Amino acid sequence: MSRRFWTIAMSLGYLLSSIPALAAGQGEESGDPAPPAAKQKESAQGTAQPRKGSVPQRQSTAADNKTPTFRFKPVSCWIADLKDKDVGVRREAASALAWGSDGKKGGPDPLAAKALLPVLFDTLSDTDAGVRTRAAIAWVRFNGHRRPPEREAQVALQLLLDAMQDSDTKVRRGVASSLVKVNRDPKVVLAPLTKLLRDSDKDVRAEAALALSAVDPRVAAVPSLIGALDDESALVRLYAARILARIGEPAKAAVPRLIAALKDSDKEVRSSAAGALGNIRTEAKASVPALIDCLKDKGTREDAAWALGRFGPAAKTAVPALLQTLNDRDEYVRMKVLESLVKIDPEGEKTQAALVAALKDEEVRGRAAWLCGGLGPKAKAAVPALIALLKDEKDEDVRSSAGTALKKIDPEAAKKAGVK
Repeated sequence: MSRRFWTIAMSLGYLLSSIPALAAGQGEESGDPAPPAAKQKESAQGTAQPRKGSVPQRQSTAADNKTPTFRFKPVSCWIADLKDKDVGVRREAASALAWGSDGKKGGPDPLAAKALLPVLFDTLSDTDAGVRTRAAIAWVRFNGHRRPPEREAQVALQLLLDAMQDSDTKVRRGVASSLVKVNRDPKVVLAPLTKLLRDSDKDVRAEAALALSAVDPRVAAVPSLIGALDDESALVRLYAARILARIGEPAKAAVPRLIAALKDSDKEVRSSAAGALGNIRTEAKASVPALIDCLKDKGTREDAAWALGRFGPAAKTAVPALLQTLNDRDEYVRMKVLESLVKIDPEGEKTQAALVAALKDEEVRGRAAWLCGGLGPKAKAAVPALIALLKDEKDEDVRSSAGTALKKIDPEAAKKAGVK
């Protein structure tokens, strides 16, 4: 993914309801890309068979209309369903509360959550294993970002761990995303999540990879994430690379595998690997040559240019390749190259010449003027070109950038040019 969209894709860490990214939602409340949901099967752990056919909805009353709702249904009706004698009604209600969309960006209504949480916790003792598991996932969901009470969290944690082998992939996905919301200690959740990374279903593996971003400390997840870079699913590899990028320097053990990922068959994985390398700046000796080579890849050129700039002067050997990349047709690539040149070799003659030339590039001259201003008196060679922009440029924003840069570089020249 190109650097200009990096923040849209990464939202690593939570990337479900409370996992941010890594991943454009892997659940109804997430903004990460969601693989198609598997068709729900009955839980292998269920002790009773639910009634076939659709379950009739309880009708709301005038009194219900004054209570909080979820999915346009009064909470009182959901509570009644969770306590119904029919296991099918209870299981369907728990499933809807675990995964059903309420159409609200911020998650379930806080008032609805307050009313449902005690009942959902009581449902964790249901006689049916399928109801208990789904109620546990729903309980975690309705807790949102709140830290659950320790005693209750332990009950939910055990139910989630017991459900790791559930025959329903949707349940296993729910387990993967819920574990770290109940307990982030790697001593507790790292082994289960690593096991889910080997699940037969790619969506479950992707969910487990996302969940690793919430392990605290994150560095504990690095070995598992390195392994995930070899997953057959591009989505899992993508999430692994993005989480390693978030971890940054503590993930330096992943550098060899991230360098290999620069040649991944998936463009997004290659871009994310480049970004991750740029966040591990102590490994310039290994990363810089690989990123220079990555500049030849049209799909990842922008991210490679950005990453090289992160190494500063340690990436000086990349200057010739970066200068050549200034001929790229993509304006964003050219902007990232200019920014990186300034970080790597700000006083270099070739960097200065590149900035002066960029002041004549209609697509990047505003950014070039800003970069010149950032260099201050060191960018004195750009003064004539900046003055020319003040006289000839029709774009007010570019004219303003040129004036601001002039004042920082040569206040006397700016004054003579009429810059206030």
